Amino acid sequence: MGKKIGGRPKVSHWGITQCMLYTYGYQKRYKLTTWNAWQRLTESNKFPAIVKQLYKRFKNKDYYIDRMLNDKSVRDKFYTNNVKRRGKDKLLNYVFTKKKDFTRRKKRK
Repeated sequence: MGKKIGGRPKVSHWGITQCMLYTYGYQKRYKLTTWNAWQRLTESNKFPAIVKQLYKRFKNKDYYIDRMLNDKSVRDKFYTNNVKRRGKDKLLNYVFTKKKDFTRRKKRK
């Protein structure tokens, strides 16, 4: 199989990571659910910079950035299809490891 050519470019992995980290931060700081933390992030001043980071590889990025900033249904679908799905990524699971899941090393005798 050869290299895949064409199709829609994928959104930036760093942009998805930023979305997850800010969502997680709002969730902990304001005691919100994940969905409400995402809604709060979309209303913040940081969101336009994150959206520009997400669509930096696209040719007609102005169109996608404009849709994301102005249309609420696009933001909601983006959350369910990208942020929520990629939140199961191994890197993000490693970052958000709970204290009870850490392994304890026993001292050698």
